[in-house]
Amino acid sequence: MDTQKLIVDKITAVLESTDKNQSAELKKLIDQAGHIFVAGAGRSKLVSSFLAMRLVHCLSLIHI
Repeated sequence: MDTQKLIVDKITAVLESTDKNQSAELKKLIDQAGHIFVAGAGRSKLVSSFLAMRLVHCLSLIHI
């Protein structure tokens, strides 16, 4: 199987199973937050750092 198609299929499956109302609620909470703290260890810290970078691009005040 084509690796690129496999990745796209996995992403599509995750997005299709995501409740749109929860996404909207999360966006609302992030927009209302004064500060956002993210933490983790190992791979979780790596993923939380990715999230923090995305939030910084959205002009959120982030603490890692």
